[in-house]
Amino acid sequence: ETFGISTLEAQAYNCVPLTARFGALEEVALDMGAYKADYSTTPNVLFENIDKDAQVEKFVQMVVDAYNNPYLLQQKQYYCNAIREVSTWDTMAIQLKQHLYRVLGWYLPIEEHRRANWISSRVHEVFKRKFSNRS
Repeated sequence: ETFGISTLEAQAYNCVPLTARFGALEEVALDMGAYKADYSTTPNVLFENIDKDAQVEKFVQMVVDAYNNPYLLQQKQYYCNAIREVSTWDTMAIQLKQHLYRVLGWYLPIEEHRRANWISSRVHEVFKRKFSNRS
């Protein structure tokens, strides 16, 4: 995936992903709201020498550990609530509108401007990523 929209949507419904620290999933799956293996389970362009069998075993163990620790799973589910306020279509739409207005040299109404800035701030807090619209 280039963005990980399915992972984002799953977390919005408190579905905790079990994934790898690789590609888009590494950025979209919240560290405290997901279980993450250090590498992909299969060799790829960046990591050609991955021991597939060992990685599959680590992934299976991660699934078993998640199943056997319902308290930690529940904590990760609760943490997924952090993205709800910034991952809805209306929040994405206002950020896109802010970007388009900047490109066109227009001004957003003040309340929409404040809302868009608040959303960008929360995205930075939740995902530890900073986005800026360049005009």
